[in-house]
Amino acid sequence: VTKFRFSVWSAGPGKATYRLRNLRVLERDPCENFIRNGSFEITGAGMPIAWGSGHWGVGSMPWAADMDLWRSRWKLDTGSARDGTTSLLIDNQPDLPLLRAVSAWHTPPGKEGTLTLSAWIRSDAQELPVVMQCGGKSVQVKAGPDWAQFALSGIPRGQQLTVVVAPQSQGKMWL
Repeated sequence: VTKFRFSVWSAGPGKATYRLRNLRVLERDPCENFIRNGSFEITGAGMPIAWGSGHWGVGSMPWAADMDLWRSRWKLDTGSARDGTTSLLIDNQPDLPLLRAVSAWHTPPGKEGTLTLSAWIRSDAQELPVVMQCGGKSVQVKAGPDWAQFALSGIPRGQQLTVVVAPQSQGKMWL
């Protein structure tokens, strides 16, 4: 790196605060990563930037009536991480709608070929069924108490791809 430019824009007039934290040089990753914040290390207000629970704006019940209930079930966890210091914890409890991890959409560069979605997942169950989806493709995997890497290959490049990692039953899942 010979130059670095940090530029910010605001959505409107008035004061805004921007912070640049933990800037450091890392080894080059041999694979291209097109997911924004694929590691959950970048946080905003205690939540992972560029990820949601599939309930955008948390406008559906019971989450809209009790945001603390949602925050206690879908949050960052610094007590368990495969790499780095933080993972996303989804704690699906009985009698509540199932939560999932949904990425902000992304548009990969227009190169030829297909993409692969890869995720490290663990759960508090022996075999928690989890569906991984992207680009019209999906695969169901079984997450257990040890971190395991799962992949979905053959994803066609397209406009506005979204990644979904969705537990299919109650229990805790770390991503």
